Amino acid sequence: MLRKSKITIAMAIFLAILVAGISFAVVSASNPPDSDVIYGCYNVKSGSLRIVTAGYVPSSREALISWNNVGPEGPDGVGIDSIVDNCDGTFTLILTDGSSFTTPNLIGPQGSAGVGIDSIVDNCNGTFTLILTDGSSFTTPNLIGPQGEQGPQGEQGDQGPAGPQGPQGDTGPTGPQGPTGPQGPEGPPGPGLENIKHALVSFYQNCDSTTWTDLPGGPSVTFSTTGGPAIVILGSEISADPGERAYMGFACSGATTYTPFESASLSQQSGPTEVSMHASAVFYISLNSGTHTITAKYKVSGGDAYFLWSELTVIPIESS
Repeated sequence: MLRKSKITIAMAIFLAILVAGISFAVVSASNPPDSDVIYGCYNVKSGSLRIVTAGYVPSSREALISWNNVGPEGPDGVGIDSIVDNCDGTFTLILTDGSSFTTPNLIGPQGSAGVGIDSIVDNCNGTFTLILTDGSSFTTPNLIGPQGEQGPQGEQGDQGPAGPQGPQGDTGPTGPQGPTGPQGPEGPPGPGLENIKHALVSFYQNCDSTTWTDLPGGPSVTFSTTGGPAIVILGSEISADPGERAYMGFACSGATTYTPFESASLSQQSGPTEVSMHASAVFYISLNSGTHTITAKYKVSGGDAYFLWSELTVIPIESS
């Protein structure tokens, strides 16, 4: 019984020491910090406590006590698994044990309307007047501070992009005529007319076709050119039946192709009686580099037509 009382008294004193935070000296380091059980020996006379090893045999003045270094793990607590907003000011908390809890309405009553700024007036003197929503107003002190000292000049920045071109100005007055300059050197020879091609039919040619056709003798010319413009000259004495029109055109084949058409032809319209007329026409065309054949083509609107002294001249214009 005496031993049990001593142990009970020792345990009570030990708990009191722990609760009150009384410091005591640890005499032995036999039990490492990670040991599951800590053993101690309490002196019932002096009240001193020291750490001892397992299996230590106390004296008659000591009581042997022990305690766990780490207590047993407690059961898992109940936590919040998710929260549902009920959109009415309340929230439902879903707990990890499957139960739930709904809060009271957490939205308080609507507060009274505050006073805000309705508009701001710049008084152009550094002050501003604030017109409040309750009709009152408030003018600020001068918010423009004193002029600060001029800072050092900064580094020159990069040149900005060119701005858009401005509108063209009015034409200025004509300046006075300058003196005549000296005669320039003679220029190189211009393009020549060395490659003129000409063909002539010196007999009557009869045409009764209402579509473009060839007539005996042509005329026709074949030539080569390095490309560029050319002049085509048609000439003939033409007579057509009364009330009819006769046409003399041309076609080009080879490196460049042209088909005859009425707006690029020599034509003659007869009146109530047959009339004979000699006429010519000049046309300007463009040719590719290569060999070309230009041939006279004929047609009538109706009836018969006669062509005499039909001639075709082609003048390629080539640079030297």
